[in-house]
Amino acid sequence: MLITEAHFTLRKWTVKEYHKLEEIGIFHPEERVELIEGNILKISEKGTLHASATRRTSTLLLKMGIKVN
Repeated sequence: MLITEAHFTLRKWTVKEYHKLEEIGIFHPEERVELIEGNILKISEKGTLHASATRRTSTLLLKMGIKVN
């Protein structure tokens, strides 16, 4: 079995390029992606656990006097 190494470099995206991709419809409207350190990552769907954690965190922050949006 012959194994060869493939050398490649990942291209990083800029915020401007990422927004342009959104503008021209590269991503499906319901597709959840984020630009993190130049990489476009598909993120998981918000589920019940996420909603619950977000709600609890918001409640705690409000009790501490920190306004949340």
